[in-house]
Amino acid sequence: MTRETTAKPRSFLRKVARVLGILILLVIVGLAVAHFAWKYSGSNEWVKVSDKEGIQVYTLKEPGSTLKDFKAVTRVKTTLNRAAAAMLSTETADCAEWAPSCRSEKEIQPWNPKEMTYVHLYRMNYPKPFMPREFLLKAKVSQNPANKALLVEFIALPDALPKNDCCFRLEELHNRWQFTPVGNGEVEVELRTDMDQGIPYFMINNKTPFFLHKMFKPLQKWYDKDKWETARYEGIVEP
Repeated sequence: MTRETTAKPRSFLRKVARVLGILILLVIVGLAVAHFAWKYSGSNEWVKVSDKEGIQVYTLKEPGSTLKDFKAVTRVKTTLNRAAAAMLSTETADCAEWAPSCRSEKEIQPWNPKEMTYVHLYRMNYPKPFMPREFLLKAKVSQNPANKALLVEFIALPDALPKNDCCFRLEELHNRWQFTPVGNGEVEVELRTDMDQGIPYFMINNKTPFFLHKMFKPLQKWYDKDKWETARYEGIVEP
């Protein structure tokens, strides 16, 4: 084989490598442009994305954030005390029924009836390749004296305890459940979620509306459980 015939394949390979390099660079630049275009887009207003079976789901895109906020709304027949008891249950079995991936729940600060708060550590399994997630959350209950709307908030306290190597602990979470009496024994239930689960934003933004609708479908059965019937909280006033 002559030097000339050897040089031709090498020259061809260099050209292929150069073209592939340019294509890869273009893809990277395109993805970066798309990412920042998405990040700084948004109307900062709620947009309805689903309305079926009496459940409305909304999304909100804030400029500067890659993750959307989500809101779900429906109506159920229940009392404020029953709703609060169902939301504030500290039993792992209830946690697992509410979220099948829930594997454990640990009391960190017990229920304080005067402040209407507690702190619990929840551990949930996530699909591979994601690590299990830890939710170190403060629950806080308050009531609007004017319309008797009840607010149950769950707020992340990521640094209140040392982190465990087994799990990814959520740093940002503020979920708000609001129960507003609307008459005839009905309560409007509204959940607003604002959290970063450490999962790619395009996956969360795409799947969360489906999961919220799925979560809200059994709410009436959840609040109808006999175990909540006798629940009473000193700080909660029924309409």
